Amino acid sequence: MAIDARYWRSAFQTGIERYILLLIEALGTVKNAVQVGVVVNSKERDLFPAASFPGLHLMSVATSRASLLTKSLEEFNPALVHYPFNLPLRFDRPSVYTLHDPGRYVHPEVMVRRGREVDNARLQDHLRNPLLRAVITVSNASRADI
Repeated sequence: MAIDARYWRSAFQTGIERYILLLIEALGTVKNAVQVGVVVNSKERDLFPAASFPGLHLMSVATSRASLLTKSLEEFNPALVHYPFNLPLRFDRPSVYTLHDPGRYVHPEVMVRRGREVDNARLQDHLRNPLLRAVITVSNASRADI
């Protein structure tokens, strides 16, 4: 399994950064070992706490461009990619997405133009994509909103 952590930042730990670390930790407890790869931005590679997770395969990309992510994943060849923050333009592999806050989809009128006109339409398209295997929500309230 690969985790798209291109947006992970060491300078400030938001809920997304903490979520990624907890996800890696949880995958390490799975009875049948799961090989986990994480893709980070090259600037964060040396700052990512990979040593805390034995067996973690750390990959890096120079920018957050999806084409670089795709190329990096080709080498690792995961059976599943988890997107814990932002959806890609298209899926190349079976995927899981964690939607932390559905507010931007439920109340698009208060969001920036990109949220209203790009992200909402992208999510609707992706929900119909057979490569999207699951959408994880962080609460029952978020699940109900979606």
